[in-house]
Amino acid sequence: MNKKTKIIDSILQSKPQLIKPFIYLRPSISSVSIRIFILLLLQVVLLFITKSYTAIYVIISSLLGAAIAAVLNTLITKEKSYQIINMLTQGLLIGLLLPEGYPVITVFFLSFSALFISRTIVFRSVNSWVNIPALTIIIAWFIGKQFFPSFTITSDLIPLRNSSVYLIQNGNFNTFPFDATITNFLNAHVFNLLGVTIPEGFVSLFWDTGSVIPAFRFNLITIISSIIILFFSFIIFLLGFKFSLLPYKYL
Repeated sequence: MNKKTKIIDSILQSKPQLIKPFIYLRPSISSVSIRIFILLLLQVVLLFITKSYTAIYVIISSLLGAAIAAVLNTLITKEKSYQIINMLTQGLLIGLLLPEGYPVITVFFLSFSALFISRTIVFRSVNSWVNIPALTIIIAWFIGKQFFPSFTITSDLIPLRNSSVYLIQNGNFNTFPFDATITNFLNAHVFNLLGVTIPEGFVSLFWDTGSVIPAFRFNLITIISSIIILFFSFIIFLLGFKFSLLPYKYL
């Protein structure tokens, strides 16, 4: 064993974490939050395109509450600035999950109070971008459940084989003019190979459901965003698994 090898072995014994460098391949909280924030912004862009300004006002109000809570949290707890983007992501998600007719002043105080209390006073170091928004929506429902839509699927529709077809045929969802053209193309060139067909209305359902809750409107974008998030998660797992199989002398 030469001198160089002895030095390397000495460093690895004093710092065993260097043997497994894949632990550093997991993205930081800020990078994950930025990625999710950008994917959620795609929903807002579509709201602008469809001129859904009432929903946009709710989202802006929620973001303002989250932004003020994030700044105060940084000043009080002295946390690093990357927490701001994480809290903005939570604020954006709260706005997307609230009905577009919800009072914007109430939205502001709900977003600000939920994020400030949970991040600064109660949990402090919690970074989950789902838990706090979910709790906020539950509180918002108790405060103003009259603004939330009723359930579209009733107990009578549950036994049906495909309740979505029934809802489409009865006008519960908007059907766009381009739906028939795209549906016929897919049935003729894609689904025909599988021996199945889809009825008119499904393309519109994936494009824009017209729901009063923005997060449930653009299903195609939601699916694509979910695939992107899962893809990055798989890559992280794959790289970590690959590094774990390599001896440290090859790293």
